Amino acid sequence: MRFKRSIAFVAEGTPDSNSTLQIEAKLVNTEGIDVTTEGTAALNVWNGTALEKIEDVKTSTARYYTINLNQCIKLGDTNKYLVVISGNDSDGNYGVSFSNLKNKGYTLSNPLAEENKELVGRLINTDNVEPASVFKSFGIQNATYTIKRNAWLTNKYTVTINSADVFAGETPKFKVYYTNNGKKTALTTTIVKTTNNEDGTVTYGLKFRAPNAVGSFPLEIHYVSADEESDEFMTTTVRVRR
Repeated sequence: MRFKRSIAFVAEGTPDSNSTLQIEAKLVNTEGIDVTTEGTAALNVWNGTALEKIEDVKTSTARYYTINLNQCIKLGDTNKYLVVISGNDSDGNYGVSFSNLKNKGYTLSNPLAEENKELVGRLINTDNVEPASVFKSFGIQNATYTIKRNAWLTNKYTVTINSADVFAGETPKFKVYYTNNGKKTALTTTIVKTTNNEDGTVTYGLKFRAPNAVGSFPLEIHYVSADEESDEFMTTTVRVRR
């Protein structure tokens, strides 16, 4: 099956009341004209045999839609799920634009990463396909670590990318944001450690301040190349205690 206007990733974790996965989406007109109140497009997930509708997207104002992993594809006997999200109408006049992910309780990774490729390859043909994504993983190294408000997090969070070639020989840089009550705020981010892994990936230990607020907040990371922030990003969460 071919999918238009789709994204795919692997989510690892247990679907329960403590876990949340949401995608930010809005309605767009493929003809390049304003979206009217009559427009609608289905937001779907692939269940392994067919597209299963999550909800109809009817507005050009971006909002979050919840993804139920039980509608997605469980990968073997693991706690990993292949998530394929697609959005379009039957006539092709309208589509769904994706802009962000909210994630609590899951680790997200590339379907074509080495640890996923064999499992995903049982469902789709991954031969001679190279990962298009720069990011492989992003998250905290020790989930039991207690984070306090406004504290410096030095090498507590790491990001792994598939290749440092994206920086074209320049000094690697990343930009991290957190979101609180719908407001996205940049966190000054530096690299404190670099590890070149045997599989060709590169892991960077990061340093940034925790949000000055208590709660669980989405974190979003972009790479910076030629002084431009990437459109591609990866998300995780930060849990701040008093």
